[in-house]
Amino acid sequence: MRPAATRTIEISGMSGDLCVQKVIVALGRVSGVRVESVQVGRAVIGCGFPAAFVAACGAICYAGYRARERPAPIVPLGRLTA
Repeated sequence: MRPAATRTIEISGMSGDLCVQKVIVALGRVSGVRVESVQVGRAVIGCGFPAAFVAACGAICYAGYRARERPAPIVPLGRLTA
């Protein structure tokens, strides 16, 4: 089995605890996805395959919300030395 990568999904359209529960249920039905946390506006999941991540976003959309991956922060490389 491939190790699960942690990914953060931004979710639009959530407004409270009922929305959080709907997203938890939707993600729990996706094979290959481990739900780490869900709060209004985002979910953190573990998934070993890109297809599982795509399926997780699809499940959130099917539940009535908009989902997209939160971009990774940009870390400056600093100055290069010669």
